[in-house]
Amino acid sequence: MACISPVQDTCVGTYGFPAYLWFAGKPSLIPVPETNEMGVRLFPLFSCRSVVVKDDSLGNEAGILKKAIESFGIDVEIKKEILASEKYIELRIEKTGILPSHKESYDLKVSTDKILITANTSHGIFNGIQTLRQLMRDAVMVDACDITDWPAFSWRGYMIDAGRNYMSLLSLKQQIDVMAANKLNVFHFHATEDIAWRIAIKQYPQLTEPEYMLRNKGYVL
Repeated sequence: MACISPVQDTCVGTYGFPAYLWFAGKPSLIPVPETNEMGVRLFPLFSCRSVVVKDDSLGNEAGILKKAIESFGIDVEIKKEILASEKYIELRIEKTGILPSHKESYDLKVSTDKILITANTSHGIFNGIQTLRQLMRDAVMVDACDITDWPAFSWRGYMIDAGRNYMSLLSLKQQIDVMAANKLNVFHFHATEDIAWRIAIKQYPQLTEPEYMLRNKGYVL
C-alpha cells in the first residue's frame, strides 16, 4: 500500500493504522501544560508491550499505567530491561529540566521509539501518566511531543458536600478518579452537616436514623 504520509516510519503501509490519524487534530490536554512542543511523528502504542521501571519505588505508578494501557486491549509487561528494537514506555525518577525541586513537576517525551516520563517524585510521575493518558486518545498512536509541566497552584481542590447531598461510595470513588486524572490534589469532603450525619457507625446507630436527618424546626426553605 502506498504511504500517504511524508513520515515513512509511521505510514499506513508500515504499521497499518487508520489513515485518518494524519488529518486528526492534536489532542486537548487539561490542564494545559506549561511547555508543550508537539511533533509530526507518532509513537505506535498498539505495538508497545513493555513498561520499563528500574526504581522499585515506582511500582504503584507502573501498575496504574499498565492498567490504563490494558484498558485499550493492549497487553503490557512491567520490566527493568528491554530488547534493543522494542517499543516501550519508561518511568524514571530524576531531576526535571525547569523546576528540579518541584514535587509535582514532570517531563514527558514521546518519540517514534519510546515514551519517557521523568519526575522528581512519584507524584510527578503520576501527573505525567495522566497527561500521557490524554495523549492516548485513540489507543492506536501517540503524538510525538516534548512536555515539561508543573502546577500553577499548589492547592488544587475539589469539594463534595455529602451532608446535604447523599451519594454512594462508588460515586465518590469515581469522582476522585476523575479529579486525579485532571491533576487536582486536595479532596475536601463534608461528611456531615448540622442537618444530617451521613456515615453509618454501628456504635451510634441513632446518628443515621431518619428522625435525626431533618432540618431544625423554624428553618425557612
